[in-house]
Amino acid sequence: MGWFNHTDACYYNRLDLSIGDPLWGGNDPANGFMYAVHCWQGASAGWVLERFRYLTRSPPGYGGLPSPLSLALQAINRLPITGPDIGLAPDPAGSGLVGLPVWMWTRVSAATWGPSSATASVPGLSVTATARADHIIWSMGDGTVITCGSPGAAYQTSYGDSASPNCGHKYLQPSRGQTSGRYQITATTRWTVTWSGGGRSGTVAINRSSSTSLRINELQVVIG
Repeated sequence: MGWFNHTDACYYNRLDLSIGDPLWGGNDPANGFMYAVHCWQGASAGWVLERFRYLTRSPPGYGGLPSPLSLALQAINRLPITGPDIGLAPDPAGSGLVGLPVWMWTRVSAATWGPSSATASVPGLSVTATARADHIIWSMGDGTVITCGSPGAAYQTSYGDSASPNCGHKYLQPSRGQTSGRYQITATTRWTVTWSGGGRSGTVAINRSSSTSLRINELQVVIG
């Protein structure tokens, strides 16, 4: 990625450009170099090419070791974690009914619940980050937000119309007035990430989201 600039906390990668390359932007190739500058844009985006910069001298820290914090950010960016692998009952391929239980859960793996680790290193310095899921926030599309402190229990047909013991919901209105006639559901896992290395350590919280949708029909009462 290049060299870490401690002044703006970005990585500078010196480009090998031909004299006529438009990236010079009118700057003199004889007096300096053009750098691609990658800066941290948060755990969801990671290191992003933010700009190209012309410098007549090397940026501060050019050629030096990155800080433990900068390596921690790299390690966090490499964590193979995702939002929930959403499970719903009723199945989104079908539909549910007003007033009947909806079960929500995530299928558990290292990517969806942890622990999951990644390491970033350079010669003489290494930092490891480990992520563990803390809870899932379910936005159910009807204005209800539910926080579940576990992956949730997977529904089985033997449970019938019983409610989920730890992560469930009931819709009070049909979804016919919603976009595409379905409730749009977003599940966001809040991850707690701890990192250590180079005599430093820290903790950060990051989110990963997944989405699905569910059709809810009105319960029809048949009078015989």
